[in-house]
Formats: sequence, C-alpha cells, structure tokens
Amino acid sequence: MSSTRPQLIVHLEPIPSSPLYALLQQFHTVSSQKYGSTDAHAYHPHVSLTGFWQMSLPSTHHQHADPYCANLVQSCLNDRLPPLVLHPPLIPDTKLCLILPISPPKEYIALSKSITQNFESCDRFVNRMRPKAVNHISLAYFAPTQDVSEEEQRRIVHGMKEVADQVFGKWFDGRPSVLVPEWDVVYYELTREAKEPLKGEQHEFKEIGRWRVA
Repeated sequence: MSSTRPQLIVHLEPIPSSPLYALLQQFHTVSSQKYGSTDAHAYHPHVSLTGFWQMSLPSTHHQHADPYCANLVQSCLNDRLPPLVLHPPLIPDTKLCLILPISPPKEYIALSKSITQNFESCDRFVNRMRPKAVNHISLAYFAPTQDVSEEEQRRIVHGMKEVADQVFGKWFDGRPSVLVPEWDVVYYELTREAKEPLKGEQHEFKEIGRWRVA
C-alpha cells in the first residue's frame, strides 16, 4: 500500500479583514515590486505557532487525517487569548532579516507548546514538530540555500526596511508598540512548495481548520 507524508503547520494570523493584514499585504506588494521577492514573500502574512511536521500514514487514509488533526489543534483552544503587542519594523543585530517584533503574552507561548505536546503524545502520525517563540512576523529574509551575496542581501533588506517604515509608519504613529486584537489560529497542509521564491513564486497551502482566538 502506498504511503504519503503530508507537510503540516499551524499559523497565527491577523484576520483577513483587519488593518494589520491589509498593511502586511501592502508591504508585500510594494517591497516586491521595488526590490524583488525574498523567501518571506513566499508566505502569506502569519506568525508561526509550530514549525513544519510530517504525518506518515497510508495514502488511502489521508482524508481521515484532516478532521483527526484538526481536533487535536482545536482541543488546545479553550480560552480567548489577549491581544498581541507589536513593535515597529526591525533589522535584528543577530541576523540579516526584517521583522515586525512581537512581545507575546504567556498564553501564546503556552498555546504553541500545548499544540506541539498534543501531537507528540498521540504517536499515530507525527514524526517531527517543534514549538515556536511567537515573537515576530517575518517581512524579509533569505534562506541559507539562496545564492545571493551578503552585500546584495543587505541592500535589499535595508531597502525593504525603508518601505516597511513608510507602510507601517502611520499605524504606529511614533509609538513604541501597538496592541493588536483579532487573530486566527489556522491549521494548514503544504500542497506545493515554491521552487523559486525569489522569482515571486509562492507556497500553496490547503486550509484544514481556522479558529478565532483573539
């Protein structure tokens, strides 16, 4: 019997009708038009709650995995979560990339760990998973496999920082942080991985479950 190993992930996303989602989409469009795409541009706006993990099961059972795993995620979503605290665009000292930093309330860290533990303890399909720090939204970065010089990466990331400052400037309005409500937890299967993200190709996902949490 043939088998399949779906690539799965759980995201935290601003709801599509929110001001933050619109600003992230605007940044994506303007920055890619001006500087080209980075690996971050291959994703839609999100905060990672987990890394990717795989399930190993007979292909004939694949359809049954969706509701089973969705229930594992949903079982962790018992309480309404507080708003997230977002900070202005930043190029960290430790890595050449551009992010929107987040100061996550402890409830989000606990949620990431709870989802991970739920899957690890079920032992039916999971063979790799990891929690995330829930501390940023990636705006621009280059994967280590990309053949782009450090000088060119620096030019692009710093140029995109100027774009981000313009796009998010009025929203932050000089404040060091903004309290952001309206978030969904979304469970996805990666159905097609972008082969050339720097040419504007995007990853394709199948949404399996979506829950309003804040």
